Amino acid sequence: MARIAPRERDGIAKYLFKSVTISNLKELGKKRGIICKGSKSDVIQTLLTRLDSKTILNHIQPEKNLPWYANLFAKSLIDGNTTKRSILKHPAISALLENIKNDTRISYEIVSFPNDFIRWNRNALVNKGIAILKQTKGKWEYSLLPEFASYLKPILRDITGTWAIEEFVKSEYYNLITSHPFRPLGSLPRQTETVVLDKNPKFPINIFIFSDYRRQKFGPLLDYIEKSKKPDLILYAGDDIGRFNLAPLDKIKISQEDAYDEISEELTPTYIQTTGGGTSSNNSMEWGYLLKLPSDFSPFLIQERIRTISKFVSEFQKCVDTLPDHDVTTINKALAKISNSLFAHEAKFSFGNGKDILVNDSEMKSIILRLYSDTNPFDTKTRYLHSQSIYWLLGFRIDRLSTNRISVRPVKTTENYRYYHVSFGYETDENLFERLSSHSKYGLGAVIGNDDWKGIRAWIYGLKTFDLQLKRLRIGNLLIAGMEGGIVGEDSMYLGPTLYGEEDVRRYLSELRTELGPKDKLILVSHTPPRGILDRAMRFTEGPIGSKALRDFIETESRVRVVLCGHVHRCGGQFEPLGSAEVINASSHDDVFSRANIGWLTLNQDFSTIVQFFKLPSLVQSILCQPDSNNEQMLISEAHLSKGESRAFTAAYTRLGTLLFENLEDLAHMKFELGLPWTLVMMLRELGVTSLDNLAEEHFESIRPRAGMQISHLQQALVKFKRLRLEGNSAFLIAPLDLPPTNKLICFDTEYDDKSQIVLFCFLDMGPNQSQQFWFDEINEIEKFVSRRGDHTFLHWGGSDKMLLNRVLGHDASTFNLLYKVQTALVAQINSAQLKDVYDGLCGHNESSVWKDSFYDIDGIDKLSLCKKILEGANSSQEKKRLAMANKLDTTALSAIVRRLQDLKLGA
Repeated sequence: MARIAPRERDGIAKYLFKSVTISNLKELGKKRGIICKGSKSDVIQTLLTRLDSKTILNHIQPEKNLPWYANLFAKSLIDGNTTKRSILKHPAISALLENIKNDTRISYEIVSFPNDFIRWNRNALVNKGIAILKQTKGKWEYSLLPEFASYLKPILRDITGTWAIEEFVKSEYYNLITSHPFRPLGSLPRQTETVVLDKNPKFPINIFIFSDYRRQKFGPLLDYIEKSKKPDLILYAGDDIGRFNLAPLDKIKISQEDAYDEISEELTPTYIQTTGGGTSSNNSMEWGYLLKLPSDFSPFLIQERIRTISKFVSEFQKCVDTLPDHDVTTINKALAKISNSLFAHEAKFSFGNGKDILVNDSEMKSIILRLYSDTNPFDTKTRYLHSQSIYWLLGFRIDRLSTNRISVRPVKTTENYRYYHVSFGYETDENLFERLSSHSKYGLGAVIGNDDWKGIRAWIYGLKTFDLQLKRLRIGNLLIAGMEGGIVGEDSMYLGPTLYGEEDVRRYLSELRTELGPKDKLILVSHTPPRGILDRAMRFTEGPIGSKALRDFIETESRVRVVLCGHVHRCGGQFEPLGSAEVINASSHDDVFSRANIGWLTLNQDFSTIVQFFKLPSLVQSILCQPDSNNEQMLISEAHLSKGESRAFTAAYTRLGTLLFENLEDLAHMKFELGLPWTLVMMLRELGVTSLDNLAEEHFESIRPRAGMQISHLQQALVKFKRLRLEGNSAFLIAPLDLPPTNKLICFDTEYDDKSQIVLFCFLDMGPNQSQQFWFDEINEIEKFVSRRGDHTFLHWGGSDKMLLNRVLGHDASTFNLLYKVQTALVAQINSAQLKDVYDGLCGHNESSVWKDSFYDIDGIDKLSLCKKILEGANSSQEKKRLAMANKLDTTALSAIVRRLQDLKLGA
């Protein structure tokens, strides 16, 4: 398996840090059997040391239809000359460019593009020196520079066949050369048929509505539906579609690898035949896996079989790092200590440059693991062992596996084997969509959300169950259509795997308009709200994330009567008029403390509407109110609370009963806003505090004697509380800092790599206001510098600086953690406790270009990358220069903050 070159690795690391969520990165780690812990930077570095670029890029781009070198080329278009030069040095790309140089027929290509495309790509194509742009008669044209024209054309041909480039712009790979090259946009699937449910309906029509039902239990939902009035129709506006159903057995495909018994493993990913053709696979415990066992194996023993093998693999994983070698003999010795039936042998078919080893179970005559022994990229003398087998993944999760329900369903039987679909953690084996639809007159319609993979459309099946993206429903003059996924516009974020561009939405809605008759009215079930209406997000951005194209459609089409949406949880349970339509956001928060929003939409004879919303219990409430159960253990296993938190909740429920749940959402908001542990939140609740609105400073003092080990959390929460109440630009301290005299204070900052290898120290002596820097090969000089200042205190900003300094010295130096003091004593208008924000809040923003480049615009991943390049040693002068400036400015900012804090007074 080819490893990632250092220059290429740094470019990819930076992109991953800024553009890919940590959950997506950890998902990749799980798929490949890699334990990913720590911060986002830690996870990225772990993946980059274990995987090659092709594996990483293919995961980020789920369609996997582009060749990986095309992804790298696309990145070179975006990231500018530095990355472009390094990417173009890649052997695969160098070979192609060499062919280009030998082609004497190169000429400019003039191509016309829509204005929207040019607006999106102007910076990427022109400012990066890729193209020349001009406008002729109101239409933009650009000329690709020769080398890029010749290189890009064959890639475009590979993707689009004989289509014109204008068609390429409309395709699902439209985003290839925009600002996010690894997240291609798709095209909204077109609706292929209209299902007539009733030609002459009786009014009023009562519709049950909900969306984003992601964490709450299904029991309360089913009870409500079964005991309430029978709805005429049920509509669900998306996200977590996979919760409602098990994989459709008729769509599961047997892998082609089964043609080779040597390759096929016992437990493999599920391959699902998607609605639009092709296959979709996912290594997810909830989606499930395909299990292959001998025909004579008892189906009643399957669950025990999975748990046993997963436990064996878990025991093997614990000893992998201690193995002296990774040859078959050594691995077999380790396996023999775990089970007599497990043995290893080298594979006949090998992939990549590493050594492939298969682990078999002699009793079942099946392959349970494929292991890869490969060279450590940072130490060529050592090798490491890893796997991407499903049992390897389950081995890391054996604790969760032992408590989860395992659903087993037969799929297919051959002469020698039986295949089963296995999934974990579902509340029920039922098709819940079908069960819900059975209680309605016309059935249930749903769309997938932005966080649903496109292949999950196949989960919307069953009697009277309709995927509204593919099928419209008609009830008299009422047309019901769907629009799945999320929206990406010029200023929108990339949130989830199912996303569409505004132009595609506009085309889709234009086609939908032609389906409406003069007397028709439309209910559109769109996961995404219209722009500016019930779409103001709070998790990833504070701005609106709705669709402009959808808003334009609603405002210009009077036949739109209702738009049912979700996606933006903070706006759930609300509705607002827009044009002739009622926009209804029926989403629920996806935390374990929030109650679910469910609603009723009543449509009268004149198509006027009545909307009502109700609440269903949160997950925590459902668990605590469940009789005859181990509530504390269920809070840990299902709500993922800690032991202390679960005890706090059970104790509070014993004292308060159902009163606890009336304000639980407000209490959760207070907890996350102030950073309070739940144990302290419950103490405040005992004092009558139900939200931030009725929290007062005296409440903090009342629970202080009982805070115990959490007293620092309480103090930090008090500081945040005072900051929320702060008016104007005033700043003050609520506790003395106890700083040493300035002439005995030295600010210091340390730069180090992901393995805590020291690269650079900077010391700023605040007495003479002089700074000195020492590199990793000047350890003796650091010791001399510190030993001469034994009466000084070394001040740092949290992190590992204190540990690294004392590790160098071999003894404890007198240190002072200024970050902790700021968190527990400073009340000021600051956005966070990051050094940059505190500096700006106290000292003002520094407009210097040097500060912009080496203080504001450099982050942890950048410094980590610089450290690694410097330690590698080759041509690192520029890296040293930039890291040294960033290091120096950090200590300069520290000293400025200290001087400003010394001027502040103690306040109330």
